[in-house]
Amino acid sequence: MSHCDATDKIALWRTHREGKKNNIARGLSNLTLGHAKSELT
Repeated sequence: MSHCDATDKIALWRTHREGKKNNIARGLSNLTLGHAKSELT
C-alpha cells in the first residue's frame, strides 16, 4: 500500500467519523426539539 493510499484512507475515515458525530448531534437536537414541543403542548 502506498503512502498516498494510506493518507486517503485516513482522510476518508476522518470524514466518515465526523459525519457520524454530526448525525449524532443532529439526532440529539431533534430529540430535544421533540421533547420541548411535547412539553409545550
